[in-house]
Amino acid sequence: MTQRIFRIAAFCALFASVGAAQEAAKAPPRGGVEGRLTWFDRQGRKVGTVAEPGMYRTLDISPDGKRVAYERNDPQTQNRDIWVADVAGGRATRFTSDPGWEAFPLWSPDGSRIIFTSNRGGVFDLYQKAVGGASDETLF
Repeated sequence: MTQRIFRIAAFCALFASVGAAQEAAKAPPRGGVEGRLTWFDRQGRKVGTVAEPGMYRTLDISPDGKRVAYERNDPQTQNRDIWVADVAGGRATRFTSDPGWEAFPLWSPDGSRIIFTSNRGGVFDLYQKAVGGASDETLF
């Protein structure tokens, strides 16, 4: 339980930072934040950024705190996929690429898999995929 509480607290510290000029120019679609994932310390000071600027929605921090999985719109297609970024280096990789909408990533307790929802079958179902492996997504 303590680990989950820490992850929730960390989630609150990592969010999409929005510039005032961007915010005034264009309102993001409902439920999304246009910006960049940004780490803040407990005093509210910016300590780093993760991944590229874009449209972000849902995210979850890995149990070891070294990676973040998040839902992001592809800038070219506007398709919503799950991406995984290394917190230390900020490098991001696409985790899913189905034309359906993938959302709400959640790390398994051991950090080996990510569970997420997708409407690729017409309705939203839960899927899982191994992290770092070449395996396909499977219905959960």
